[in-house]
Amino acid sequence: MRKANINFCFINRQSKLSDHEPSEIPFIREVFVGRNCNEAEKWDVCLHSVFDNLEDVKAYSVHPSHKAVASEFMKIVAERACVDFEI
Repeated sequence: MRKANINFCFINRQSKLSDHEPSEIPFIREVFVGRNCNEAEKWDVCLHSVFDNLEDVKAYSVHPSHKAVASEFMKIVAERACVDFEI
């Protein structure tokens, strides 16, 4: 499969949340995927995920469920960037 011209920006935010969506990966608190509506910008899609702390972000990056999905995404992604920040 050839890679499409799709650029992903991954944003991981650490924040304490009382309510969260259920997940195969229990320490993900929230996940949102958004498409860029500004054609002048470089990135096409953003995956925004929320964790309690940076340790959970690191555990997520090596979790088998995440690795399986990420390997499928990378088949179609031209570039990616990642930002981790705290609120």
